[in-house]
Amino acid sequence: MPVVADIRLKALRDGQQLIEYMAIVADAEELTREQMKDMVQSSLDVRATTASETVDDADGTRGAALPHADIQLLRRALAERITSRPRSGR
Repeated sequence: MPVVADIRLKALRDGQQLIEYMAIVADAEELTREQMKDMVQSSLDVRATTASETVDDADGTRGAALPHADIQLLRRALAERITSRPRSGR
């Protein structure tokens, strides 16, 4: 039987690649986590609600759905920042 990737696998891969892009940009531009958070929040309408009183309850936080087009715009913006950097001689 052939291996067939499903939508969950594609979403997992896309999410991992987006995180890798953010890590590359943060490292190259020496950005803090707070600066990266501000950049993402300015690109996406990120909202979450917390149903629990305690910080330790990871299950109590629910994020709002993000439009795929907005995520793609963020991905493209990050890719442009990565490719526009001068390359080092390494």
